[in-house]
Amino acid sequence: MYFLGTPIGFVMNFIYDFIGNYGLSIILLSTFVKLCTLPLTLKQQKSMAAMQQVQPLMTEIQNKYKNDKEKQSTEMMKLYKQYNISPMSGCLPMLIQFPILFGLYAAVAKPLTYMLRLTAEQITAIAQALNFNMPANSFTAEMSLAQQMSLPENIANIQALVPNVHAIDFNFLGLNLAQTPSFSVPSIIWILPVLSAGLSFLSSYIMQPKQKSNDDNPMASTTKMMTYFMPLMILWIGFSVPAGLSLYWVVNSALQILQYFTIDKKAKMKIATEIAASSITTEAVKKKKRR
Repeated sequence: MYFLGTPIGFVMNFIYDFIGNYGLSIILLSTFVKLCTLPLTLKQQKSMAAMQQVQPLMTEIQNKYKNDKEKQSTEMMKLYKQYNISPMSGCLPMLIQFPILFGLYAAVAKPLTYMLRLTAEQITAIAQALNFNMPANSFTAEMSLAQQMSLPENIANIQALVPNVHAIDFNFLGLNLAQTPSFSVPSIIWILPVLSAGLSFLSSYIMQPKQKSNDDNPMASTTKMMTYFMPLMILWIGFSVPAGLSLYWVVNSALQILQYFTIDKKAKMKIATEIAASSITTEAVKKKKRR
């Protein structure tokens, strides 16, 4: 999926040309991606709210047809259709996020290739001009070369070698976004992967449906497990890639939390009201038929 680095790198470079700040480019890109995925995210929250409201009906069907899986599946599908529930809709935002992350990782790890759109021959020529040893299989080599190339004493010579190329300032609020944090070397850059993991946990925690303590719903157990697993994975990734990727995740999680308190809660309340009204209407029809 690294081919997505091409369009994402193009957008990052387009933003950078206007504002001249690498960190703000990532922040604006994060905001743009969040706005693009907002309709799917709202659909996800709507489906989750509906699933939570009809959980007692789902449990009733499971118990009633526990020995007839085919009938159970049929009744579940009827229930989903009645309340306009799409069980797979909850996966869509996450499925979209992962390709974007792969593409963003490619753009962050290889800014010369994906942001500045330099050819392999041009990158090799720049490395030779700077006497930079370019490891063939290093994920951080191109980022390191981009930093050296962007030094004031180097950029003029590089521009003579590769016309129209520009420097990239990786400094953001005193943090070097080109640096890859290391567990073995304490640094202020640790703040980004730690903050990205913390905000990811907070985002997942506040948005997960509140279950009763005796609820043994497998879906609830999976959601709870992911609430703790995903932040740990994000923390590990944050110490394996340039800090710019952690900044993206920080902004993404912060926007998710903001969205929850400004949009999602209202949407859930509206859906809960609609489902409750639908249930009352359905029950009234059943009573009328019995008469």
